[in-house]
Amino acid sequence: MKDKKSVATDADIMWYGIDRVVHTKTDGGHEKVETYKDLGEALAKFESLRATMIAYIKTTDDDLRAHSFGKQELIDSWQWMLEISTHSERHIQQIREIKADPNFPKK
Repeated sequence: MKDKKSVATDADIMWYGIDRVVHTKTDGGHEKVETYKDLGEALAKFESLRATMIAYIKTTDDDLRAHSFGKQELIDSWQWMLEISTHSERHIQQIREIKADPNFPKK
């Protein structure tokens, strides 16, 4: 969706990635869970994908602000990279919330 601009600021996007005040559930299509034989394999996959993204950002000449997308709320490609970069922090906070629950671990 070229020529359409995001109404969200970069700070809004980054805050969404770490804000756990409002709990949201992803809409369909993002819930595929890959199975890994162990934590090391999962971590290696995460680190590989992260390295690919960082290398792209450091070397691209693409105008990441010129390309927007989204169904509910429009964001540009730069903001998508910001959201991805904060997404793991969101999951870290979710894990901490679960572990802090007095019923953790359930037996």
